[in-house]
Amino acid sequence: MLRLKLAVIICASFMLFSCGGGDSDSSSDGSLHIDYYPTECSEAAQIEFVYKAMHDVYLWADEAPVLNYASYSSQYDLMDDLKVSADRFSAIYTKQYLEDYYAGANVGLGFNGITNSTDLYVRVVYPDSPADNAGIKRGDRIVSMNGYTGYQIVNDDTAYEAVYGDASEEGKRVDVVFEDSENVQHSETLYTASYYADSVLGYSVLTNTADGNKVGYIMYNSFNENISDTNEAFEAFRDAGVKELVVDLRYNGGGLVSVAQYIASVIGGNDLNGYILLQMIYNNMHQDANKTYNFTKTKYDLNIRKIVFLVTGNTASASELVINGLLPFQDVYVIGTTTYGKAVGTNYISYCDKYLSAITFKNQNALGAGDYNSGLVPDCIKDEDIANLGTFGDSSEKYLAAAMTYLETGSCVSERSATEEAKVNELEVQVPWNKKIIK
Repeated sequence: MLRLKLAVIICASFMLFSCGGGDSDSSSDGSLHIDYYPTECSEAAQIEFVYKAMHDVYLWADEAPVLNYASYSSQYDLMDDLKVSADRFSAIYTKQYLEDYYAGANVGLGFNGITNSTDLYVRVVYPDSPADNAGIKRGDRIVSMNGYTGYQIVNDDTAYEAVYGDASEEGKRVDVVFEDSENVQHSETLYTASYYADSVLGYSVLTNTADGNKVGYIMYNSFNENISDTNEAFEAFRDAGVKELVVDLRYNGGGLVSVAQYIASVIGGNDLNGYILLQMIYNNMHQDANKTYNFTKTKYDLNIRKIVFLVTGNTASASELVINGLLPFQDVYVIGTTTYGKAVGTNYISYCDKYLSAITFKNQNALGAGDYNSGLVPDCIKDEDIANLGTFGDSSEKYLAAAMTYLETGSCVSERSATEEAKVNELEVQVPWNKKIIK
């Protein structure tokens, strides 16, 4: 079996790789030693701290410019000026925001959308959110929100603010007109509210018509700390005797490394227990912080033979490291478009009421491969049909249909859709990440 053969080779190469290691979570600063935390929380003291950290623990610390930090009145402006051109990710977040994010807590209407040159379509609806309770479904077309067209909301900040205002405000009225799959228009009044963004937006068990194998499909949307819905899907797959797996990471922008480790371990199976999933490599000043995450033993030993990942340009970070980490061991096939390209990570460094989320390490798999800063390129290229998104877990949905064809025939025909070139923007309508950063 491919994965066992490669695993033996890796363990034999003891000078390069280790099959042991510990366990921790990268969402803390425990692995980095810092002795210059601000002693008080004036803006000047926080500015000094950010400057020192970016010249110390930052992955590109030796490239960070020398600046007169005392001349800055904003730590956010300083951060922007310290980042190197290759860095798309370093930022400063409030503690409350990150706590809510990793708990899956949100405030908004509970859907996000995707647009082409003319229309905004609903891409995801979260269960028990205002949008879900109003009957809005994936694939519906947003005609207007508070009188603004869907396209205006995506591309015009003024229109967005007029519709949403303060992204964290509950009880804001939004009048929505949407068109369903039968081209029937509906008018609903929604109010922004708190809701929980489930990690799993759908799962199903299908049958491979070529060999009769059971195929598990899971739409996994976020590596957050609540895995109860994830375990529900894994239990269903185990009970059904699933031997092939389709993991839908199309809109998964990442999350906690510890959860990615768990998901990868379930997918990889107990045969991989102890082998290297991820190596975190820090800058030359902090090589003592280098860390290895290994596959672990879980109660869901699915013994998967083939894995198909469904991806888009929104697939990032923890999603990419799971795919990259499984590549040396498993029969992995990737369908979709090139992923986002986040082959680096951060330690959330706590200070005052904030976290410094500077990029502090780069990711590598067991073979030392991790150069996917331009994204992971799929084996078979598919674009979503924006005007016909389909239903998660339905075998006729375009992406899942392509995965089933590959599993049944061993082939997948790459194609680019007519709408791909027209796609100009995407919007997390349920409160986008970049609109929650306080500057």
